[in-house]
Amino acid sequence: GTSGFFGRDMATVAAATRVLLEPVTAPAPPSFPPRIVALPEESLGELAPETAAAYREAAALLGAETGPAVDLGVGDAWLARLKELAPVHALHLAGRGELYSDSIRSLIAGLGEVTREQYLASFAVEERLAGDLEAALAGYDALLTPANPWPGLRWEEWPGPRVFDWYRFCFPFNLVRYPGITQPLRFDADGMPLAFQLVGRRHEDERLVAVAADAVG
Repeated sequence: GTSGFFGRDMATVAAATRVLLEPVTAPAPPSFPPRIVALPEESLGELAPETAAAYREAAALLGAETGPAVDLGVGDAWLARLKELAPVHALHLAGRGELYSDSIRSLIAGLGEVTREQYLASFAVEERLAGDLEAALAGYDALLTPANPWPGLRWEEWPGPRVFDWYRFCFPFNLVRYPGITQPLRFDADGMPLAFQLVGRRHEDERLVAVAADAVG
């Protein structure tokens, strides 16, 4: 996966995309209004009540149609793939380890235990998930999911390595290299964002930005 842009609005994100990303292909423009398919809520596993309510609200707001269930479970495949990063971060940890959080240091330390067989098996998981996503996206411009299973975390509530549980709707798409955009829908009583995620096809970042700009505009 690759970190993307943060922007105050979709116009800012669109400008950054045009400047910094070189399109691999010339994607077809999305339909207008874009056609969005939502994963069935019952297939998403445990969701906080406020997250589930926000997801239903986002689906209604975007006019999303409910599509087939897609198993987003990738187990430790995403972690196995991160083994590629271990040698790079090992150099930085040796001299600048204090710049890493406890959760990231713990994550990197665990990469040394990933076997060759686990690393190679991650590609089969990627192939399965990519095929399922292509089928779900057929005839649609983007896929809708919650951004997180639970509301956002305050810094003082950071749960260490367990923080990765909050990202289980992000890791699958990182593994298959599908672009995603997260947009706050509204805020809960504690002022934390309740957000949704739109996911597009591989190499179609600009098309997804256009979809998101129309969806939130």
